[in-house]
Amino acid sequence: MADDLWYLDPEERARQYAEERAKRLLLAGAGPIINLSTAENVLLFEPLKGLFEQPREFTEQDAQYVSKARRDNLHDLTASFLSDSYGLSGADRLSGNHIVGLSGVSAALESLTFSLCAPGDIVLTPAPCWQGFDWCFQYRPRAKLVKFHLESDRPFDLTLKAVVDAYDRQPVKPRGALVN
Repeated sequence: MADDLWYLDPEERARQYAEERAKRLLLAGAGPIINLSTAENVLLFEPLKGLFEQPREFTEQDAQYVSKARRDNLHDLTASFLSDSYGLSGADRLSGNHIVGLSGVSAALESLTFSLCAPGDIVLTPAPCWQGFDWCFQYRPRAKLVKFHLESDRPFDLTLKAVVDAYDRQPVKPRGALVN
C-alpha cells in the first residue's frame, strides 16, 4: 500500500498507512490492541486541536497533586480494566496494589529493565527505533539493547519469524524483546 501513496504529504501517508495496518491486524483476528508506544499519534491532532486553540483558565486545583483516594481509585479501575481485558479471574485478577504509576513510558521501561534484567543482559528490538530506548535500557540499568534490522523490502513489517531469527543469532540468549 505504501507504494501507491507516494503523492501524499508525509503526515497523510503515515495516517493512511497506520489505518491500513490496523485494519489488517483487526481482520486477522489479532484481538484488542493496547498501544503503549511512544510515537506521536497524528490521528489525534484534529480532535485535540480545539483544546489548544481555546485554552481555559488555569486554576489552583490544576496545580495540586491528586489525592490518595483518587489515586487509589485510579489504580483499582486500571486493575479491573486490565483483568477484564486479559480474562483474568479469581486469584489471578489484579488489584490496585498491583498497579504502579510512573511518569511516562521511559520511566516504565527503565523500571522494567531494572526488575527483569541483570547488567549485561540482552534485550532485542527491531530497528529503526526511537533513540530514547538506549537511555531506557542501557545507561542506568546497563542492559544491552541489540537492534536488529528486518531483512525485507518493507522495513516496518515485523513478523514473529524475524524476531525468532534475531533471537537465534545472538551468542548469548536475550532476556527479552521490545516490540515497538
